[in-house]
Amino acid sequence: MLQEKRPTSYNLEAEQGLDDMSLARQWNIPASYAYTPEINQQVINKVAEHTRKVEYEDAISKGFSDKEANAHADKLVAVGIQRANKNVKELEKYRKSKKK
Repeated sequence: MLQEKRPTSYNLEAEQGLDDMSLARQWNIPASYAYTPEINQQVINKVAEHTRKVEYEDAISKGFSDKEANAHADKLVAVGIQRANKNVKELEKYRKSKKK
């Protein structure tokens, strides 16, 4: 009996067994991004969207004005996106070096 080959997962935690399709379902990402390098950017976008909402609401609950809460949330999200993009680039570089 032939063993079916699993598609390659590209997400940041693929080496730990996290499948792209599971991640796509978890974050409500279109299935067409699963098993492509673009899955990581889609996850980053979804996490940023979620984080921005949570941080904005938290800032408002602490008495920040709307303007202050937006600025606070935007700043935290920008830092998170920058770190996540750096991690993706480093992982892609590492994976390419393993293929050589």
